[in-house]
Amino acid sequence: MTRGYTTISRSNCGGSRRPGVLSLAGCLAALLLLSHPAFAATKYWVGGTGNWNQTAHWSLASGGAGGAAVPGVADVAVFDSLSDVGEAAFTCTLNVAVSVLGVNVGTSLVTITQGVVGVRVGASNYIQSAGTFNGSGSAITINGAFALNGGTFKATSSTLNMNGNFTLGAGGAFNHNSGLFRVNAASCAITGSPTFFNVTIIAGFTLTAPALPDTITIAGTSLTVGGAFAPNGGTVIFSGANTTTISGAAATKDFCNVTINAGKTLAAQPGGTIRIAGNFQNNGAFTRSTGTVVFNGATTISGASLTTFYKVTINNASTLTAKLNDQTGIASDIQNNGTFNANGGTIVFAGTSTILGGTSTTTFNNVTINATRTLSFPAVTVNVAGNWVKNGTFNNGGGTVVFTGATTVSGASATTFNHVSITGTLTAPAGNLNVQQRRRNGHLHRRGRVDHLRRHHLPEPALHDRRQAAQLHRRDHPEDKRDHDAQRSGRQPHRAPLDGPGLGLVSQLPERLSDRQLRGRPGLRRLGDGDQLRIRRRQHGLPPERQLDLQLQPLLGGRRRELERSDALGHGFGRPGYRPRPGSHQHRLLRRQLRRRGLHRQRPGSGL
Repeated sequence: MTRGYTTISRSNCGGSRRPGVLSLAGCLAALLLLSHPAFAATKYWVGGTGNWNQTAHWSLASGGAGGAAVPGVADVAVFDSLSDVGEAAFTCTLNVAVSVLGVNVGTSLVTITQGVVGVRVGASNYIQSAGTFNGSGSAITINGAFALNGGTFKATSSTLNMNGNFTLGAGGAFNHNSGLFRVNAASCAITGSPTFFNVTIIAGFTLTAPALPDTITIAGTSLTVGGAFAPNGGTVIFSGANTTTISGAAATKDFCNVTINAGKTLAAQPGGTIRIAGNFQNNGAFTRSTGTVVFNGATTISGASLTTFYKVTINNASTLTAKLNDQTGIASDIQNNGTFNANGGTIVFAGTSTILGGTSTTTFNNVTINATRTLSFPAVTVNVAGNWVKNGTFNNGGGTVVFTGATTVSGASATTFNHVSITGTLTAPAGNLNVQQRRRNGHLHRRGRVDHLRRHHLPEPALHDRRQAAQLHRRDHPEDKRDHDAQRSGRQPHRAPLDGPGLGLVSQLPERLSDRQLRGRPGLRRLGDGDQLRIRRRQHGLPPERQLDLQLQPLLGGRRRELERSDALGHGFGRPGYRPRPGSHQHRLLRRQLRRRGLHRQRPGSGL
């Protein structure tokens, strides 16, 4: 006997042992066994409206006479087109606890109403293609598959235990009735786009979301993941009237696409981890708690609302694209092991944040540090293509900031960088900008004071008076004074790299020195193609090359330098390719000045 059925063989039907011979007594015994209610049967509802436990409404044939036993654990209950007996509509009331092998509802005329009793459907599934089922406040358990292809199913307001797959067809309507949808099966796969209230996945079991374009909507207050949630490339929509909280014992809660509807709130689990492989759309509110969001695919942040995450990790081979031309907040750490696309937006650091050393270099567009908040760097490199606004605290931590675009530094307080590299254009603030190290290949526009914390810059106003500028420079840079004295006495000057003086002179100016180097000891500082030098012309009757010498002297600080030039050099020569006529007064003066600076060795074709 298997699953309630009796297997009749020729050897157990009677006393005869000859194959193919059945005794009359054996056949009568078999018929008696088959008629016993413990064995599986299909029971049909007949006679219109009535209660579940009335035998008059159950028949062994569709539309047949009533009087059969009430369906039991081995029976399948069927409601079909012949169940009404001429009534326009009828109701079956579940007035006692129901436990059957399966249920098949196939007529639109029936309404099945659950009383205050439990309902259990076995491995032969619950299938509904028409009609209405109205749940109550008692539990319903489906141990097989659930398929709602037509009609309406109103779940219990208590717990709907699902131990098989859940299918919602295009013609079906599922009403969660503010109840709990609990997954007790090793695998429960969702097909269609149902809306559940609260969802719980028991430890050891898996709920698989529907694939696109279908969605799963959670309209209640909780998504509890004790087992596993398999995102399956689909979308989970959070639309609860109150806050929906993600919780559960699972270390990581996996999603593909996440959408928060307008006016709704999704709260992350404190200390938990949410892993997102698809897009994140926030039209409501996201409560970050103290959780971590790991981006594990190609993710774009969008939506009408500002999203602030707590901790953010971008996994290897993954891409996070920030919200287009808008703000995205981070209240704690960010670690980039993949690709971050700033997308023209602004990253707002809204807590005590650290840019951790991932395997990839992060390029931000705009960066804002909120008031009373802190951003820290370890020894990493960060690219900034937009503006830098510091209203809180910045700890440079030995890291490097590379300004790659048109950047303006501003904020409520001065910023102190450790190492700055400019490959674009950097506009300093009206106050102070402090730099411990710097390398510049682009433009620096000054609006205020720029301080180099290892060697002070030469104050720009002092250049209006050459003598005062030279005195101030020799005072602040004694090694340059030694070079100056060595040059005057004919000794070899100290060769030191240019490292600070004249930073205030670099700006966007009408004169350019192209393809040039300032060369010192093995440390080489090369001015990039975008660099320009401000040279103030002084009208005191000297030849142009003498004016140039007098104005470069404070900048070079008297140290030995080689100034390579291509076609034109400064104001004084007037036009590209100009060379003083050998033997002329201008030629003699220029050779004298080059000799004083140690640049007197003639180069082929230079004319000098």
